[in-house]
Amino acid sequence: MEAEDVIIWRKEYKIGQGLYAYKVYGRYPEVNARDFAAVQLDGAYRRAWDAAVAALAVVQRSANGVQGQTVLHWEVLWPRLFANRDYVYIRRHKEFDVHNEPLTRTDKANVDSPKLNPNEMTSVHAKAKRKAMENYEREREDSRREFVDNKVYIIVSRSCEHPDVPETKHAIRVVEYWSHIVVKTLEGADKVAYSLIGINGVMM
Repeated sequence: MEAEDVIIWRKEYKIGQGLYAYKVYGRYPEVNARDFAAVQLDGAYRRAWDAAVAALAVVQRSANGVQGQTVLHWEVLWPRLFANRDYVYIRRHKEFDVHNEPLTRTDKANVDSPKLNPNEMTSVHAKAKRKAMENYEREREDSRREFVDNKVYIIVSRSCEHPDVPETKHAIRVVEYWSHIVVKTLEGADKVAYSLIGINGVMM
């Protein structure tokens, strides 16, 4: 599926088992990347805006002794006559600072050198003129470049087991689930424009 700011792909992950992997790529000029990443981690707020959430709770913080790694239990409402689905998964998130370096300079001596008459090729003045023009083009190109400090937010989740959340008869446990989300600012860490790449697979 493709829309103006988002593309979604679906691929069968395990043939004949009802397991699909989805990939989403989007660019959003009106939302702050930091806020978007925070919403993905805010379970209380998720329960407020997502009507499909039957339950969402933290089971264990700092799982396996890793700061910022959390085990969660999530139950999703399904239509009448269908059992709800629930997930137990471990989630980890991290943010990185990215300093964008300028693009590699094209060799201006080969691309933008002035065209000289063959009789002028050996002239000292011609060589000086060519060198000056090359330097001018490089300086003009450098002046157009901007160094931008961006942020990258990464959220990784995968299904797991936990003794505090056994399976129940009220919901069907999703036994294989994984999700990778990468959110990157495009025009600076405090700007609203950002790109999103989300990849996940789920057994329904």
